[in-house]
Amino acid sequence: MWQIYSFGKMRINVLLILIFCSLKLFAQASFVNTNPFPQHYFIENKGQFESIRPDGQAPLVKPLFMYQDNHAQVAILNNGFAINNGKCRFFQKFEYANSDAIIHSEGPSPFYFSYGDQTKKSPGYSKITFKTFYPHIDLIYEIQPN
Repeated sequence: MWQIYSFGKMRINVLLILIFCSLKLFAQASFVNTNPFPQHYFIENKGQFESIRPDGQAPLVKPLFMYQDNHAQVAILNNGFAINNGKCRFFQKFEYANSDAIIHSEGPSPFYFSYGDQTKKSPGYSKITFKTFYPHIDLIYEIQPN
C-alpha cells in the first residue's frame, strides 16, 4: 500500500514538472509595450491644461503646448518654457522676444489626445517653431525619436 501511494505521488510530481516545462517551451513571447498612442508629442493646449506659475512667483501663464513623460513635464509658453521634474523647476524667459511670433506646428500625431469635451480634442506635434521669435531668428522645440 505504501509503495502504491508513493508511486502515485511521484507520478503527479512528474506530471507537474512536464506541464511546467511545456508551458515554458510553448509560452508566448514576453510582453512588449506596443502602445499605439505614444505620448512623445507636444500637446496643444485647448483649455485642458491649467495655467501655471513658471517660477513659482510670477503671475499665472497659460501654456501653449505641454509635453509629459515619466521624467518631466515641459510647458511651452508664449515667451519661454518651464520644466518640472517633480523635484525642481526650471524656467526660461526670453526677454524682448516677439510676442506676435507665428507658431508653426509640424509632425502631427495620427490621433488626438482627448480630454472629455470634444472642444478639447487636441492634436500632438513633434516640432513647434516660433517664426521670427527674434529678428531673423526662429525658436524651435523638437522631440527627437529616441
